[in-house]
Amino acid sequence: MKKIYLLVFSIFSTFAFSQLEADLYEINYLDGIVATDLFRYENKILFAGSKSLEIGPSNGRELWAYDLDTNKSTLIKDIVEGYASPFGYGSPRFVQFNNKVYFLANISSKTELWSTDGTTDGTQKVFEFPQENSYIKDIVVNNQKIIITSENRVFSSDGTAAGTALLMEMTESVSDKTFSTDNYFVFGSSNALWMI
Repeated sequence: MKKIYLLVFSIFSTFAFSQLEADLYEINYLDGIVATDLFRYENKILFAGSKSLEIGPSNGRELWAYDLDTNKSTLIKDIVEGYASPFGYGSPRFVQFNNKVYFLANISSKTELWSTDGTTDGTQKVFEFPQENSYIKDIVVNNQKIIITSENRVFSSDGTAAGTALLMEMTESVSDKTFSTDNYFVFGSSNALWMI
């Protein structure tokens, strides 16, 4: 009986994959770049990347982009100079909002909200979260706002420093995942389900 199932799976998988057409691009071509957390933005793939130590000195995981037109990877910004990395504690958690990409960076044990338009000059810090809110759980967007959740606080942002502020503080812990619709953000806590 096992042979029949394997044969059926084999025929199905061969048929399914034979219909697949795709363009393949090598992000680290000839550069020895280690790329993680890929995010498509316009004609670029943004990612947290670092050069392999075999190729040359590493700069830690920094913000890079692969250009789909030129097929080349370039360092957008060395946010933390030297071997330290702004993405050392996890993913940048890229999200797109109002024609920019927003992401989280960890600098000197603090978490910051950054934005980029895919260029060096267009990459800048937006907001530094208070020390007690350094552990950010999630960042999501809808067509109106960016919502950032920490252990027991919820921040709202319009993408600017002046428009980023504490929205609510809770006594219970916020869940790890937040969901968005066109008009609402939904997240859980230890004792309740919230919709803002």
